[in-house]
Amino acid sequence: TLEEAEAAVQGSRPDVVRPYVGYVKDFADSVYFQAWDPKLIPNLKQLNPGMVKAGQIGGKQWGIPQDWGFDAILYRTDKVKPKARSWGLLFDERYKGKIAWYDDGSTMLPMTGLYLGFKDPWNQTDAELKQAQKFLISKKGVVRTIWSSETALWEAFGSGDLWIAYAWPNDWVQMRKKPKPGLPVVYMMPKEKPLAWIGMLMLLKGSSRPKLAHAYVDAWSSTASGKWLEDNYGYGHANLLAKPSSSDLLRALKLDDPNALGPRNAYIDRHIPRRDLYAKVWEGVKSA
Repeated sequence: TLEEAEAAVQGSRPDVVRPYVGYVKDFADSVYFQAWDPKLIPNLKQLNPGMVKAGQIGGKQWGIPQDWGFDAILYRTDKVKPKARSWGLLFDERYKGKIAWYDDGSTMLPMTGLYLGFKDPWNQTDAELKQAQKFLISKKGVVRTIWSSETALWEAFGSGDLWIAYAWPNDWVQMRKKPKPGLPVVYMMPKEKPLAWIGMLMLLKGSSRPKLAHAYVDAWSSTASGKWLEDNYGYGHANLLAKPSSSDLLRALKLDDPNALGPRNAYIDRHIPRRDLYAKVWEGVKSA
């Protein structure tokens, strides 16, 4: 968040930070960041053009895309039989007490808006936010936990406490490994479309090592770095030449599709004009 970036600026003074794509405009609008010089990042030409464009504001390259993935639904195939390929599985009364939501209003409320058919889930009207909040509160009884720690999520899946969760690609990877020999899980892309995130590297203004910062980002943009990330974490990398060793991973998470985050497949996370209000509405859901 911007607050965390401000704390970093006032504390350890890093050169580079990594927000998600939906925060790039917030960061660029602040006084703490500066645009990159693309000429100093040769590997930029190997990165997915659509993801590169997502990091541009006002004709400048504020964010350099790196890792990416989907927010979608993880579920156990031996326990769960979805009625539809839909976000609605997170609200399914048949699996009361076996469902986990993610603790973040900036993703849970847009997801709910997609499910409810709102025109712009990232910029909901007051009435829509009220409707989304009321809906989530009405479904809160099916939820066993609202997770913020992936480790806790994995433990709950491994113990059998959870069968369904709002999850990330690495959660699918880990549950296929643990507990041995791994759980029968599917990472389902809902018909309403998953949310897609892109990790963006951004440059702090006044960096004392701007050339080194550019070299660092160029190294992380390389094919070798991209393959390492995909092999070890199950996330995609913006480098189009990077491919993981696992064909299952390649297929399940669409890592071989340069248009995986295109409008036909997913909604790239975006700027939320009233992010503070979304956070307040989400807190209202949790406290209800």
